[in-house]
Amino acid sequence: MTPVAIQAQSCPSSGHLQRGWSCTSLSNGQLHHRKFTNDQANTYYEKTGGGATSIRLGINSGSGNTYKSAVSISSGQTKTASWSVDYCRSSIGLMLASGSTYQTPPTSCNT
Repeated sequence: MTPVAIQAQSCPSSGHLQRGWSCTSLSNGQLHHRKFTNDQANTYYEKTGGGATSIRLGINSGSGNTYKSAVSISSGQTKTASWSVDYCRSSIGLMLASGSTYQTPPTSCNT
């Protein structure tokens, strides 16, 4: 039996994959922000191209930007950071990379 390749879900132009899950397409990957009913939020970056780089993943849930420590990421890798945040509180996923800040659309239990 031939193995079937699993493809990452494409980020739609609206930036919303489903309730509690938003994303932004970038030139070398996708930035995602996903909220869970256990009051956990994950921001993750799937790198699909380009050279290795250092990134800092973050969140903004209304109290300013909060970032985790820098990590190195190469093409084909995914890096994830998690926070405790109320499921229904609107928040955005953030990433600092090469002097630029990237973000997802806001998401909550309703969007």
